[in-house]
Amino acid sequence: MIEFDEDKQEKKIQDLQKNEEEELAQMLASRFTLPYVNLSITPVNSDAIRLIEEDKARAAKMIVYNKLDKRLEIAILSPKNEDSQTVIHELEERGYKAEIAVTSQESLNKGWDAYKDLSFASETKAGSLEVSNEEISALLKKVKSIEDIKKYITDILSQSKGFRISKIFEIILAGAIANNASDIHLEPEEDYVRLRYRLDGVLNNVINFDRETYSLLLSRIKLLSGMKLNIKNDAQDGRLSVKINDMDIEIRTSILPGAYSESVVLRILNPKSISVPLESLGIDEKLLRVINKVVARPNGMLLTTGPTGS
Repeated sequence: MIEFDEDKQEKKIQDLQKNEEEELAQMLASRFTLPYVNLSITPVNSDAIRLIEEDKARAAKMIVYNKLDKRLEIAILSPKNEDSQTVIHELEERGYKAEIAVTSQESLNKGWDAYKDLSFASETKAGSLEVSNEEISALLKKVKSIEDIKKYITDILSQSKGFRISKIFEIILAGAIANNASDIHLEPEEDYVRLRYRLDGVLNNVINFDRETYSLLLSRIKLLSGMKLNIKNDAQDGRLSVKINDMDIEIRTSILPGAYSESVVLRILNPKSISVPLESLGIDEKLLRVINKVVARPNGMLLTTGPTGS
């Protein structure tokens, strides 16, 4: 006798409905010559969704799911939704460039779940390092090499503590940006703290300095990155940005507990250094031609007509 599994059949029906919904979203995207995105398999950037409050995003049937400098990737339910267009226009007035993709309601629900991990109540001015254009530009001209950074940090260490912490941090950042470093590592040891830059994929020693200075510097980094100062035994992630002339450089901060103290990694997302031509990535020539064809299409989508594609 064949037993009817009601739960199993219900799941099959739900899966069919989800697939149908995604197919409809793809068709709508094709109709308006826009890309399609599935947020069930696409990661949502926590920094991006902070740009719009959850209630506003839900009302407009949209979500900002990725952010790189001033470029935003936005998923919307319908290109004809006036509320969506109003919010996008507001973001563009704030200086952002919006790249629109069509998604499904199920996909939006999945994306909106990311708001549960945010706490807008704790949002402050943390996350924005305000350094004058003149000062940071002057530092960029001075710290052109590792030896320059060593010299300036050594000189600053002899000054008063209250002043030197901010100055040291500015020099560390300026030196990393001037040398096109991708990461800054601050690694505490038993008797000293090591500063290293990742240059061309390789970690390079810059200078060792005292743990007392590092303790103050660590608090400064936490404060600027929007982290909690009293948490020392758990990992924390944050962000800050540095404005140089008309360019915003995003910096992701990670702090991990270690044997001697918390270590810090600052990942620098410099638009000038991360904008790399496809040709320089070592991609096979045949594959590169296929990628260029896809990018050249109006909606940037690789279309398929069956199991083997076309």
